[in-house]
Order: sequence, then structure tokens, then C-alpha cells
Amino acid sequence: MINSFEQIWLIGFRFNPNYTAPDFYTLLLEEKEEQPISSNGQIILFQDPDYAQAALELDSEFSTLSSQIAPTEVYLNLDFANMLYTISSENYDESGGIIECLNTLFDMLKCASISIPSHYKEKLFSLANHLTFDKDFSVLFVENESLRNSTVEAIQWAIGAVISKSTFFSKKTLAFR
Repeated sequence: MINSFEQIWLIGFRFNPNYTAPDFYTLLLEEKEEQPISSNGQIILFQDPDYAQAALELDSEFSTLSSQIAPTEVYLNLDFANMLYTISSENYDESGGIIECLNTLFDMLKCASISIPSHYKEKLFSLANHLTFDKDFSVLFVENESLRNSTVEAIQWAIGAVISKSTFFSKKTLAFR
């Protein structure tokens, strides 16, 4: 059961490189091992941080969260657009954004009960393990540039898998509540 001191974080996700603001948001719950809110096996995503409280109330475990108030300030913006660009075109993750994106992506895959195919899992975890200790990831691709492309492909697969197991909470959804 989630106690009244539960940590809840508002997280933004940017996928579109043409915009600086996040495309979607979710809430991560400490009690759920920092996994996102969900309902019926679907991750709850929303387009406006003002919908955080209503989205929290959609969580399958809301009865245990009923005394909780969703945060109104974004705790972390995960820039997936920049992550994909950096892996494709650079050799160094100065900000540590890639590992933050990967770790959150792993949590979301776990929340949605999505198994990662072994050929993608190896690439994703190899990159994550390396970036945990070293921001220079060029050594992973120095002898095999095609590995860089297949790593990007693995990340794109994981993002698509998460999106396919998500429900989008919008102003329209709010109107039907």
C-alpha cells in the first residue's frame, strides 16, 4: 500500500526535435519502483502538466493514492529527440541525458510488461551499462559503426513498444469523466 509520504515525480518527454517543450508527461511513483502511473496495463501519458492530478486519479492503484496530490512542477525533462541525435552523431553524453532516458525507458517497459527481444536487449543494456560509468561511448562503436545504427533502432523499437502500451489522457478525456 502506498503511504501518504509517497514520492511522485512529474516527468516530461520530448520526442519532436522541432519543439523545445515536452510532447507528453507522466508521473513516476516511488512505491512502484519509479515506474509510471498506469491503468489496466497501459501507461498513462498526458499532454499538459495541468492534467497531472486527473491522470493520477486514473492510476489502477488510485485508492491507495487518494490522499496524494500530484506535483505541478516538472521534476525532469527526458529529451529522447536529443538522445537519438547524440547517439547517432556524437560520441560523448555530456549531460548524462542518455542514461536517464534509457533507465526511464526500462522502467516503462517493465511497467507495461513488455519483453525486450534479445537482439535489442543486448544493445540497450550494453549502452546503459557503459554510460553508467563513462560518458564517452565512442569505444562501443569505434570498430563497428553499424552497431551505432542498430542501437538507435533498438531505442526506437523500445519507444514504440512503450507508446503502443500507453493511453493518452487529454482535455477530451477530462470532459468525459
